Amino acid sequence: MKKTLLFMAAAMVCMFGMTSCDGETIDLSQFSGQDILGHITLVVSEAQEGQPLAEGDTVALKSAMCDATVEIVDGITVNAGSVFVGTASDIVANGNTNINYPLCGINLRDTLAGTHAVSCPVTDFSAFEYARTGNWAALILGAGMNLGNVVVLAMDEDNYFLGYQGSIEITEFSSVGSLVKGQINNLKAFYITKTQMEALWAMSEEERSAITPINYFQSVTLNGEISSRRANMEDVLNSLEEL
Repeated sequence: MKKTLLFMAAAMVCMFGMTSCDGETIDLSQFSGQDILGHITLVVSEAQEGQPLAEGDTVALKSAMCDATVEIVDGITVNAGSVFVGTASDIVANGNTNINYPLCGINLRDTLAGTHAVSCPVTDFSAFEYARTGNWAALILGAGMNLGNVVVLAMDEDNYFLGYQGSIEITEFSSVGSLVKGQINNLKAFYITKTQMEALWAMSEEERSAITPINYFQSVTLNGEISSRRANMEDVLNSLEEL
């Protein structure tokens, strides 16, 4: 995963002229504290036992980028939206391109400012079919899925939080190079582990239908803010797709 997300750092430093065409890099520490790469900050409440976030914890994602996305079939746009990716490492202040967990991905089915509801079925496991043979990255990419607006907070390659209720309020969505700003409001999220998913799909359909996600997974509530730099994310999205 670290190797994959180096594309994110490369896209950002190139956009701001922090590296030359022949790959020569310059000291990025001079840009520290200017929110050049944006950020996503999440505050934890209503944390249940059995998951890695505790009441009052703050998840500080020090680098964040986003862009509008489109899916075109036979020359017709069939799916337009925006994708956000935030990581825990402060690329600028550290003067390097190491990406560390946690990592947050948001897939909104819109590119406009406004309030976007987050929802996920809590009465059955239909939504989790999308991540059954893959991982959380498939949920962020969202192509061909009918899940609506999706928020994922990945703790590592196998374990993650998936938002099932709440909203994302985008207050500013401007041109490439600008900061896209907003808030995450009362986002309730399931904590999903690889072990739980393997056990879930080892069950018979009858056994699985007898339980519900809200009783099967631990949960947490997240509130926070988004300040994400808009830039070309093609390499990032392609790399996530290859996971």
